[in-house]
Amino acid sequence: MSGILFLACNNYGLRDILDNPGASSAHANSSYRIFVTSQVTQGNIGSTAATAITSADSICMNNSNKPPGNSTYKALLVNASRRACSTANCTNQSENLDWVIHPNANYVRADGKTPLFTSNSAGIFVLSGIGAPTFTNSVAETVASVWTGLGTDWRTANACSDWTDNQSSVTGMVGDTSQINADAISTASASNCDSQLSFLCVEQ
Repeated sequence: MSGILFLACNNYGLRDILDNPGASSAHANSSYRIFVTSQVTQGNIGSTAATAITSADSICMNNSNKPPGNSTYKALLVNASRRACSTANCTNQSENLDWVIHPNANYVRADGKTPLFTSNSAGIFVLSGIGAPTFTNSVAETVASVWTGLGTDWRTANACSDWTDNQSSVTGMVGDTSQINADAISTASASNCDSQLSFLCVEQ
């Protein structure tokens, strides 16, 4: 019976809960999944910075590409209401604002098994700078530009006026889902905010 329980715990992440009953359920998983939305949107995701994030999170939860299960997913987008870092390649979680990547956690593709990266103490993975490491694999096998609003050092950059603007004269930073270097979160050029692009959703 104990052997059956051990296998079940390995398969469903329950072993961590049993071994660490005080741990939160959000951190009990052995890894967290990231997927690319099938829905595309222009840069005006909401009317304010806050509603843009709320709307993007809702798209994640109702998207056809969301893996099966009851997990919550949030958008990997930054603006005045969601931030990864206020300093370059931060290492302090206090710089996060409603951030979607857990610190010191493993991330995988939507298939639940293809490894991507392990985050640092601030919930990022340093991709910029001389000798910077790369993701183990790209977020997706196919090439797709995704809205992020991020610079290569995880600070907030151009974000279509906090994801409230779809004018062609305004720009938003994008990542390339086929890349494993800093281009994965921030390519060399931004996209006009009237572009129709997907974004990334991260399991919580």
